[in-house]
Formats: sequence, structure tokens, C-alpha cells
Amino acid sequence: LAMPAVAHIFSRFGAINAMVFGAIFPGTSFLALAAVNDAATWILVRVIMSMCLAAPWLGGETWINRVAHDEIRGRVIALYTVAFFGGFTIGPIILSTFGTTGLDVFFVGALATALAALPIMAVREFVPAPSNEEHSGSAIAAFALVPAAMVAAFMSGFSETSYLSLIASVGLAAGLDEQTAVRLLS
Repeated sequence: LAMPAVAHIFSRFGAINAMVFGAIFPGTSFLALAAVNDAATWILVRVIMSMCLAAPWLGGETWINRVAHDEIRGRVIALYTVAFFGGFTIGPIILSTFGTTGLDVFFVGALATALAALPIMAVREFVPAPSNEEHSGSAIAAFALVPAAMVAAFMSGFSETSYLSLIASVGLAAGLDEQTAVRLLS
């Protein structure tokens, strides 16, 4: 939902500012989750957090594709992938270490997410100049240009998110304790 708006946010506020906000705001939102015990509010906060995280994700992906020259592109993308999925690995370990109840896990989540802004700020001087190419910025225009790729990307993201989200639930249904089920994600 957020991706079509991210390019406009980048052009209005700058890529670095949007990416930093996209890390810090979701980090502080973990504290809001700690204070609320209402499912509808949780869902709303999580949707907003996810939409904000679209900025550093899209910015990072775009940046990597712009600066990685053909001769090193594979290595750069491999390192990025290791770092990206390293976060997926660490998250469940944090949950199994701190538990899924109490305030500690929310504070750790808030700190870890907000700290993601530090490397973005540290390399702000290396941001590539905006492209001079004209883009409509429209998801509909992109879909019209490459419909099969757009559908494949959507289905890939949807299925990846779905099965990653359900791994712990499958573990619980199979009789594993909560900590072991959460560690299945790692």
C-alpha cells in the first residue's frame, strides 16, 4: 500500500530523511504496542509501522541497484540479502530470549528498529544523485508496462510473508513449545 507513495515522499522530504523517519517511527511505535491491549489498535499500529518501513526498504533496494556496478552487482546483492535475512533470523532469537510477554521485548524491538537509522545517517553523503529519467511514479503505469513481473513480484511477496508468518503457528500446532516454535523462523 505504501510503495506508490514512497517515491513522492522521497522527492518531497529527501530519501535520507524519509528512510531515517521510516526506521525511527516504527521503532517508537513498538512502545505504543506495549501500551495497548486492543486487537484493532494493534493492527492499525502494525499497518502504519509496515508502511513506514517501506521507505528504508525501497530506498535501500533502489540505492543498491543504482551504485552496484555490473562487475560487483552479484556480491553486493548477496551481502544485502545476508544482512536483510539476518534481521529475520535475529528477530525470532530476540523473541525466544526475551519472551512474548512483558515490556522487555517491546523495548528491545523499539531500540533495534530505531538503531537501523544510524547506518542510513552515517552514509548520507554517499546517496546517489536522483535519476534524470522521467517516471510517472504510478503503480498502474508500471503494471501496464510489465504486468507479468508486477503480478509475480506481488505473489512472491505475498507468499513469502504468508509462510514466514505462519511458521511459528505451524510449530505450535505440531506441539512445540512457544520458544522452539518461534526459533523455527531463524
